[in-house]
Amino acid sequence: RRFAHKGDAGRLLLIAGSRGMTGAAVMAAQAALRSGCGLLTTHLPAACTDAYHAQVMEAMSDADPHPNHNSRLTRDIAADALLLGCGLGTHIDTAALLHDLAERYHDRPMVWDADALNLLAADPALQAKLPPASVLTPHPGEFVRLAGRPLAHDRERIAAARDLAARLHAVVVLKGKYSIISAPNGDTLINPTGNAGLAKGGSGDVLAGIIAALLAQGYPPFTATAIGSYLHGLTADIALADSYLTSLTARDVLAAIPAALQNLFPDPLNS
Repeated sequence: RRFAHKGDAGRLLLIAGSRGMTGAAVMAAQAALRSGCGLLTTHLPAACTDAYHAQVMEAMSDADPHPNHNSRLTRDIAADALLLGCGLGTHIDTAALLHDLAERYHDRPMVWDADALNLLAADPALQAKLPPASVLTPHPGEFVRLAGRPLAHDRERIAAARDLAARLHAVVVLKGKYSIISAPNGDTLINPTGNAGLAKGGSGDVLAGIIAALLAQGYPPFTATAIGSYLHGLTADIALADSYLTSLTARDVLAAIPAALQNLFPDPLNS
């Protein structure tokens, strides 16, 4: 899109961060920007904004009235998609904020990650408000809390992901070796990319940021989740070529996003 402007690439609202967890907001934001998001606004606690902007200069921020956790949105922020949860914490004020966001942005696609999933799992009333174009990105522990039952065997993962997607009417990506992606109608994919280097803090924030950026650009939830999961794994595979498995970090994965995008979507302007 040679003549596209930043508004054409989607507006993303990121609700993230809490005291000691600003890094999660940074990772998600950088992943979204590298994945094509045109305009990013991050709502985070007031005490986190300076540290955030030291790492993410390309985004706007909206400071929460509370210094240490997210409690309320004081103004309407234009957004084509939302990402909730990275480093968010589980304060009661934050739970109330999620209720407000689910109502205020009910017609927008949303990625629910990390503590947003933990708050969702503990609150049936919030589950009832889940917007119809939601994407849930649980790791196995978060999945068990959402599903209300353990995963005894790997072979149960596909059926369990399908059941949860159907019950909550949301796209679910059950993270792990060969992540499972299920839609509410039962459509299911198994992601073939990625390696054990992704088993590090921050990698889930990167995945959530990638998927959210694709949603903001107009991809349907199941498509965005499938492409985002494949891209996330591919970035780790590309990053591994210049690293060592146990040394791979989320920052290495972030740095490989442009190469992975070029692999998936060859750009004639870059050739």
